[in-house]
Amino acid sequence: MKILYLNRFYTALGFIALLLCTYFRENILLEINALIAGDLYDRSYSYWFVTFFKSISVERLVYWKWGVTLFFTILIPVITIVSLYSWFQNKAYRKILVIIYLICFCLLVLIAGIGLLFNCFDSIYFFLRKIIGIVQSPVPFFLFFLVFYQFEKKENQPYL
Repeated sequence: MKILYLNRFYTALGFIALLLCTYFRENILLEINALIAGDLYDRSYSYWFVTFFKSISVERLVYWKWGVTLFFTILIPVITIVSLYSWFQNKAYRKILVIIYLICFCLLVLIAGIGLLFNCFDSIYFFLRKIIGIVQSPVPFFLFFLVFYQFEKKENQPYL
């Protein structure tokens, strides 16, 4: 029973880490985008990194934007997978999550590659941003938690 509570504690920590990552990702990217666009003010929630980012040239900010996006595109799914595995302790569920995220990543790379190859990246950026927004959010955590919870509930229910 002690292990069960410890697993749930780890899942709760993962969930908190997921929310914090989402907050920081949004905040950092709002600051970077405002500086790249030359806006007089940015709409970020706090200005913890604004001094650092103001010291960087616009050309380098573009690289920072891609780096931050890539970092959180990897980190948030990893936290989701580890947290859900900690709760359910089911390798099949973990495998499903890994496959779904790999499909999303491959789709993103394919679409971005096509956009770059045919010089129409700006026209598909909105679509890419929507997919990345889902991958970098806690929505998959909530969705898969509910789905896996229902699977567990049905498996543990005696047949009538």
